[in-house]
Amino acid sequence: MMDDDEPAATDESARLAALERYAIIDTPAEEDFNQLVELAALAFRVPWAAITFVDGFRAWRKAAYPADELRETPRVISFCGQTIEGGDVMVVPDAAADLCFKHFPNVSGGKVRFYAGAPLVTVDGYRIGTLCILDNAPRDLDETQIEMLRGFAREAMHRIDTRLKLARANDMSRQFGRVIKAFPIGVVTCDMTGRVMSCSPVAERITGWTEGELSGKECPFILSGHEAEFRLLLAAVKRGETVVREHCQLRRKNGSLVDVRLSCAPLFSKDGAVIGFVAVGEDISVADAGRQRSRVLEAAVLSAFSRAVIVTTAEPDPKIVYVNPSFTQMYGFDAKEVLGQSERMLRFEGENPDSAAKIREARRTQTPLNVEVLHRRKDGAAFWCELGLTPVIEADGRCEHWVAFAADVTERRRAEQLQHDRTAIVEMMAENAPPERILQGLATWLSAAGATEA
Repeated sequence: MMDDDEPAATDESARLAALERYAIIDTPAEEDFNQLVELAALAFRVPWAAITFVDGFRAWRKAAYPADELRETPRVISFCGQTIEGGDVMVVPDAAADLCFKHFPNVSGGKVRFYAGAPLVTVDGYRIGTLCILDNAPRDLDETQIEMLRGFAREAMHRIDTRLKLARANDMSRQFGRVIKAFPIGVVTCDMTGRVMSCSPVAERITGWTEGELSGKECPFILSGHEAEFRLLLAAVKRGETVVREHCQLRRKNGSLVDVRLSCAPLFSKDGAVIGFVAVGEDISVADAGRQRSRVLEAAVLSAFSRAVIVTTAEPDPKIVYVNPSFTQMYGFDAKEVLGQSERMLRFEGENPDSAAKIREARRTQTPLNVEVLHRRKDGAAFWCELGLTPVIEADGRCEHWVAFAADVTERRRAEQLQHDRTAIVEMMAENAPPERILQGLATWLSAAGATEA
């Protein structure tokens, strides 16, 4: 079955470039894709299902159910190579009776009689592969089943896009490491025990130790003769607080003392847990007072390099005084559009009252808080935001600013719900629930899975 009502991009060189962008061919099996083809085989009650990518010469299987050691087929004798030439789902009810396919080895050998494949289409319209199902007996699909196959393909493409985003995020993390190396003040990242994970060249110069000497050792910014005070500082960071010490002394490797300004801030995992901390030390023996004060925000930004950072005043109606570039990417507002404005402009009208109450209480008690809230982008669209609120405590104990670390968790919440629903469908299949109930569950699941692709 072919449907050309929705034309896709057809330039082969551009299609191959789009496929290359995902860097997925010749990579190991991945559980996300294995689970999807298994569910497709169960849903259609067929013996085989696969996710296949088609380059210039071959059809290469990323996932197959059941697992198959044969990972690729020449493109000229592959069903999937034919599928991407069309515009929509291709169904071959009986390949042995089809002049186009009866000479394929799997068909003439009696292994494959039925094939149905839905193209995997990128956001810019290129068909890079298929999600397909196969049977060793002739059969056909009705319109409902064809739509279900499209839904499986949309979900596969969503997972492929998510995989690419994760790879780019990891690349950003590596770039952050290079930025740390070039940062003009001493930066040391540590795990939750206070052991060094990385160290910038400036920190090496301040302390006298090399990164190799410090790796796995205790943080060099532990104050000489004040280890107990540092432990208290570390405990505060583990609670999610950013702590600043305007003046303290550090003993270098050679035994000499240096005056430093120390900032410690938490490092967060993707799910909001504190997994370590970043210690920023500045040699203030030659620094001017104005430059010293600017490091409060720099330390906060470092601690959440992969998140949007929003700094507000601590007044009853907090005003936005700083946002980082990641904020603009996430919310759509330029800095000039939000600076000086009430942070209420970021809240979505349907905000959860419980979350709002928790934020008010945290601000009142100057207590760090992690909470999920509904925020809005510049275009008015709502999204789920994980908000980590941290007070910046001055030396006299006053809180004049709050730092918010914001992460878009809409996809995570969606994925959790889809996994829950998938488990329920598999359980229904195992319990031999009525077919109409299983189909209804699958239709609902596929509708939700493909919602962002539609």
